[in-house]
Amino acid sequence: MQTMLGWVLALGLAAGAWGQQRPQYSQYFTNYLLLNPALAGTTNGLDLRSGARLQWLGFADAPRSIYGTLQGRVGRSGRAFYSKTQKEPVSFHGLGGQIQADVTGPTSRTSAYLSYAYNLAISKRVRMAVGGQVGLQQFALNADGLRYSAQGSAGQVLSFARTFPDAGVGLWMYSDRFFVGGSVLQLFRNQFVAEDARLGIYTARRHAFATAGYGLAVGKDWVLTPSVLLKWVAPAPFAVDLNMKARYQDRFWAGLSYRYQDAVVAMAGLSLGQGFDASYSYDFAASALAGYQRGSHELTVGYRMQAARKLTYTDFWR
Repeated sequence: MQTMLGWVLALGLAAGAWGQQRPQYSQYFTNYLLLNPALAGTTNGLDLRSGARLQWLGFADAPRSIYGTLQGRVGRSGRAFYSKTQKEPVSFHGLGGQIQADVTGPTSRTSAYLSYAYNLAISKRVRMAVGGQVGLQQFALNADGLRYSAQGSAGQVLSFARTFPDAGVGLWMYSDRFFVGGSVLQLFRNQFVAEDARLGIYTARRHAFATAGYGLAVGKDWVLTPSVLLKWVAPAPFAVDLNMKARYQDRFWAGLSYRYQDAVVAMAGLSLGQGFDASYSYDFAASALAGYQRGSHELTVGYRMQAARKLTYTDFWR
């Protein structure tokens, strides 16, 4: 027999009023490509990254998410904001790819995207990137054992899966000290009717993100980076994350986040040598669910190729 959470999810689909549909990650600022396709290529070299999240530990059928991303530059290297031998700005193209999978109770979402970004120096210290992504997204319901009453009679819910095209756009402006950007994902607002009419219509809702941050040098070895992330998806209200990250050279970093009326997040990461790094975070619940679960765990690992292992001007916000 499915848990109560599974029942709630099925009824939520029937209502057609789902809010947050994309996986939620606490360590998004180590990999903004998850939120904004304009980030493709902003890492100085090929960057491979993956992560996993267990949300609301102890809550049966709670969300479980994994992802993998790969991104890098093509064309001009873009290592300097301006070419040393030409007066024209150094520009380059960025390419990226990502796969995400998210399971919550009897429902699952799987997506795969290819991203492209054009990155251009607009002054001696400021760059701007414009990007987009296209791909496929699948929504599925595994209804084994899930039953609920409809119009006074119990009936078996039918499993189904639907795959549809998807796209997103983003803008990113940054220097060696600040960044600001925005994106809109799930542009197409795809809809489909489940095979079981009791589950009604599913709509892939648009998600909008806006973020900004600033790097503050403290002595020669430390950089503090306060940042904010705004998230919006109808019909839910705006959501806000406030972050503070402290990095020591290229060795380790630690940070705190506050997700408004949801969680306080403690996190840390370190260099493992040979281009590898890893980070971990734990969410302390600060919502009405606090008494029913034991927080959320998230782990991220990454690899940067030999030519790009050293820190660059973009690394203060990674």
